[in-house]
Amino acid sequence: MHWGIFLQYINPLLVSSYDYIGLILDDIFFAHKGPNAVDVTLLIELMEKHQLGSIQPGIIGDDHGALKTALDNRMGSCLVGVPIIETFAQIFTLEIWECYYKMLHHTGGRGWCYDSCMSKICPDHRLARDMRMRAWHMKHMQNASALPDYLTANTSVHDWKQEDNVVEFGFWRGSSAEKLAICHRNGCTEDWNHSMWQIDCSGD
Repeated sequence: MHWGIFLQYINPLLVSSYDYIGLILDDIFFAHKGPNAVDVTLLIELMEKHQLGSIQPGIIGDDHGALKTALDNRMGSCLVGVPIIETFAQIFTLEIWECYYKMLHHTGGRGWCYDSCMSKICPDHRLARDMRMRAWHMKHMQNASALPDYLTANTSVHDWKQEDNVVEFGFWRGSSAEKLAICHRNGCTEDWNHSMWQIDCSGD
């Protein structure tokens, strides 16, 4: 099933008893201990404290280099405000999920453009990334050696290796027009805004 089609099953009515909705791609590895451990409870507390609509930890191996931008600008130990969150491991308030859900359409089955269009469709919601927490996008890793030993030692993850992409009826096939259908439908582009600003920092 395409990612964009799966999202349509998370109907706001079906999840209306929840305050927060979490989306995690199947090729994301969370640091569960150590200095950059991902603490979901703390992420939600930060959302409440700073009135954020959506938040994400720092992603190692993200496609648009947001973590590198943060490190280059001495914000690697900060919660930063951003105009766009590339969907990897993302928490939404129910309110912003209801707005996000309105973008979903059968022509956007591959999931492209939803992240880059969200700020236009849901402009009243603040977005942030906590660069103090780290998760790995394993798509760009060949094996588990890319992960710190303290996270993989004596675990089944230690033996993980990259597998070939499944292309039959999958994400990797389709014309550019098909992949960008949601951008065209909502009048936005895939151009990436790399700006970010400090919200809260704990030393750099």
